[in-house]
Amino acid sequence: MIVLVPEGRLLNVTEMYIRPFTWEVWLVLLLVVLSAEILKIFIPWLKNDPILLALCGFERYSLHRVGRHEKWILFTLIVLCFFITNAYESKFIALMIEKPSAETAESFQDLVDQGIAIEIDVRSNADMPKHRILGPLIVHNSLSYSKLNRTRAYLLERQLAEALMALSVNYNFDRQRPNYAILRETLGTRLAIYWMPYRSPFVELFRSSQTRLFEAGILNKWKNVLGSAWIADIGDCDQNVQCGTGTTLKFADFVPLWVMYGIGLTVSGVVLFVEAVIQWNR
Repeated sequence: MIVLVPEGRLLNVTEMYIRPFTWEVWLVLLLVVLSAEILKIFIPWLKNDPILLALCGFERYSLHRVGRHEKWILFTLIVLCFFITNAYESKFIALMIEKPSAETAESFQDLVDQGIAIEIDVRSNADMPKHRILGPLIVHNSLSYSKLNRTRAYLLERQLAEALMALSVNYNFDRQRPNYAILRETLGTRLAIYWMPYRSPFVELFRSSQTRLFEAGILNKWKNVLGSAWIADIGDCDQNVQCGTGTTLKFADFVPLWVMYGIGLTVSGVVLFVEAVIQWNR
């Protein structure tokens, strides 16, 4: 038995801005900014603002006339900001093109951390609600084989799960991949049981026939044929399913850039207004 989990959701605008760097890099950058501000406060001979000069190129005093120690500090920050901004822009553009998504669950603990409910038919899996890890996530429901809910996980046999993933209604054409993935952790192997009369003379014949069919690969062949017939029976088509545009950029994909552009214009306008008021009062 395996667990079929939904693929990670698309990142929102806020996550798009944070995703290019790991939290360790952001922490180092924050420490650099704080250190530069502390230097500006406690070092009187520092004539330029380190952050404004390194990021915006704003010079209060010509770099050709400042002291040697200030040049070392400012040139180091300028080079660092140059590489950081170029790396950030490259990764940000790549994320816009590739349409990134959040991490897909890969273990039982990931399901618990993300709070993903698992739909099963409790009548045929009576012990699952008592499972040590997955028990609190179990939701009783009759599985719909036509289209899976994209927000919940499903407990299925592997062959049935692979057949469901192959359906067009469970495929995301925009992202060019199925809407579901198979969890790496499994719940073990379920053994098939055949009920036969006590002391039946056909038990040994049935056992030997099953062994030969399994060794010859005929049982697997029959299962594949049955799966294909099952897909054809429920209909692998949906009038509402439309092929996507793949990785083609749409206007909505540029929303993060417009947000950044708007924030930049707003901050610039506020700074310009404050400077104009200060100059007017003088």
